[in-house]
Amino acid sequence: MTKANPLYIDLHGYRQEEIFPLLSRISDMIVDEFDRGNDKIRLRRVKGKQTACLTVMTGKGLHSQGNKSILKPTIFDWCRDKDFDYEENDDHVKVYVGVDR
Repeated sequence: MTKANPLYIDLHGYRQEEIFPLLSRISDMIVDEFDRGNDKIRLRRVKGKQTACLTVMTGKGLHSQGNKSILKPTIFDWCRDKDFDYEENDDHVKVYVGVDR
């Protein structure tokens, strides 16, 4: 995450096995910050749920075997496991982290 945009992470250089624990820690931090009243976390309703949009930069996979992102499928699996909605874009994924408890 960056100070300029706390809901952005660039995964260039990460390995697949690092993604699940990293995204889990970040999503927990987002929920904790929301619970503390951090007003910098912008919320959006997605399918009737209050969510915060986490932008996950994955790259296009141009330097990966087959020129496809190997991280995106891992992120999609993690989102399904957490029941988070997501939007796939060319070089990033928008993950809608549920903050409703």
